[in-house]
Amino acid sequence: MMKFDQFAAASRPSVDTLFRLSAQAFESAEQLTALNQQTIKTLLAESQETSPPFCWRRTRPTC
Repeated sequence: MMKFDQFAAASRPSVDTLFRLSAQAFESAEQLTALNQQTIKTLLAESQETSPPFCWRRTRPTC
């Protein structure tokens, strides 16, 4: 029967790899979120530049 120390020593490389891959996945998710946020900010800025001003007919009937 395998002792705990032997099991821990045999499993350590797998656990280390799992943590490295998890950290890399988290960093990738952060980068994707930052890219999406920048895309949304750019699209909003461009839409404000190219759109006519928004007007509610109920509040401003002269528009």
